[in-house]
Amino acid sequence: GERERGDVLVALVPLADILQEFDLVNYLDVDIQGSEGFVIPAAREEMRKRVRDVHLGTHSLSIHQSLRKLLLEDGWTIRFDFPPGSTVYTLFGWVSFRDGVI
Repeated sequence: GERERGDVLVALVPLADILQEFDLVNYLDVDIQGSEGFVIPAAREEMRKRVRDVHLGTHSLSIHQSLRKLLLEDGWTIRFDFPPGSTVYTLFGWVSFRDGVI
């Protein structure tokens, strides 16, 4: 399609390929504006092997629920589970979440 002036094309690199470059990743922070719904499932195996802890920003309730289920199936411990659009009482008091957090 047509590009807007100033747009820059970048190569897509699968998360699994990036993770293969490391023996261990202590902390993986993922906030990719809705793409987490297909990026994380595609990287499951490498995440299980190499990632110690993960923080996911989620951008729809269906993606949040799907990724939460996937993480639990893979044996991850869910420390935070705040769906997008929720207001939750936390250690810091009431917090409203526009985006979700797992």
